[in-house]
Amino acid sequence: VNTAAVNVSSQWVLNGNDPSFGVTFVQISGRIVSRQVGPRLAKSDPWDKDGTARFGYLGCYTDSPQSRALSTQQSYGSTPAENGACQSISLASGISNFVGTEYANECYAGLQPPPASAKVDDLFCEMPCAGDNTQICGGEWCLSASYSHNA
Repeated sequence: VNTAAVNVSSQWVLNGNDPSFGVTFVQISGRIVSRQVGPRLAKSDPWDKDGTARFGYLGCYTDSPQSRALSTQQSYGSTPAENGACQSISLASGISNFVGTEYANECYAGLQPPPASAKVDDLFCEMPCAGDNTQICGGEWCLSASYSHNA
């Protein structure tokens, strides 16, 4: 979720077995837009009906009890645990430059980014969120981190 949109295009060549058919090129273009969750930025494009998410995905980071990737644990309260809720809670608390989810139902925030040395492959962040199993909320000692576009 909350990844940048990507423009894609491709070209196919159609060539029939009939010599009079010739060669026909088919150009395909599109835009891949990921699901946007959490607080939104002001709309900037007419096609952007729901608004772009304020937070963008940063990556997967390891941490430990002695060295948290983000410094402040946030409480979901009665809100279902998922990325958008973690972002909204962190924004309301004033600690919202960087936010992240871990172990399916934990939320963390910080004013500084996770250390670059802690970045790992996204495969380590594989746990579905407890409040929305269509989203990924980190892993065991791995944080799915996002950054605020407004930080």
